[in-house]
Amino acid sequence: MNCYLCQIEIEDTNCSIEHILPNCLGGKLKSKLLLCKSCNHDTSVYEKELNKLASFFIVKNNIKRDRDGYHSPISAIDEETGRAALFHSNGIATLTDSKVDIIDGELIITSYNKKRALNELSKVVKDLASKGIKVDTSEMKVERQRNSEDIRTLYYTPQVDHYFMMKAILKIFINYFIHKGGNPNSVRKAIEYLKNINELDHRYCNYYDKNLSKDFCANKPCHILILKNEKKEVKGYFEMFGKIGFIVVISTDYLGEDFQWNYTYDPVTHTELQISYSFDEKVFDIFTYFLQKRDIDPNCLESLIQI
Repeated sequence: MNCYLCQIEIEDTNCSIEHILPNCLGGKLKSKLLLCKSCNHDTSVYEKELNKLASFFIVKNNIKRDRDGYHSPISAIDEETGRAALFHSNGIATLTDSKVDIIDGELIITSYNKKRALNELSKVVKDLASKGIKVDTSEMKVERQRNSEDIRTLYYTPQVDHYFMMKAILKIFINYFIHKGGNPNSVRKAIEYLKNINELDHRYCNYYDKNLSKDFCANKPCHILILKNEKKEVKGYFEMFGKIGFIVVISTDYLGEDFQWNYTYDPVTHTELQISYSFDEKVFDIFTYFLQKRDIDPNCLESLIQI
């Protein structure tokens, strides 16, 4: 078997484990017969952008990857207070800053834990002492007013290179197509686009939400992958964590038999689900949609996300 990007023969010395669904998403479907080690490394820049896009859902669902383990906490904003927060892999959100107020002559410090509050108190006392102001801490009280579980909504804006991220989505479909026995030469144009890191083209992939997880997966955070050939046109749909959808076209001149392949995976329970889907979008309509969406809004993913 040859690497589908550089076409070098894959041997024991240059083989690599390629996740068909990326490792950052908790994917377990993988192969050693897709990419050589060098091409796997070179295209990892695309998955890094996909990881940024998906990081909130990775953390929220406590996804453990084959490499790197659990995702590090991500920065967000608490909608209620407007204060900086961290969202952790255990599903807990914590405010990261401390707030200092003087109300009715009392110094009030609020923070996400007692240790942080005491550290902030020490700084304030020293700062006031340097100005000749003495603070009496003998009657200091520690009260728990709002715990981290009370943070219900975070405002999160991932800073993503959307074109690189779209190439990561395209790579998923090319991987899946070849893994299922498809001939790389029949999707060579898409492969060459994937290979050229400097080429940016909106004609292969864009956001497109069919919301299949709601109807078929009981709103579980599933990954849904559909790849279909119909009348020489190979098109696909990918839904990530049941929240963000993409539509792709990887060939318009495929000479093989018609097919539809479905893959549904729950990354929380590590379970593949056997579900069939209807995917009847026409390539002409998809291309029309791509033209309408050719300028990707970098702010399109700014949203209030419920914990």
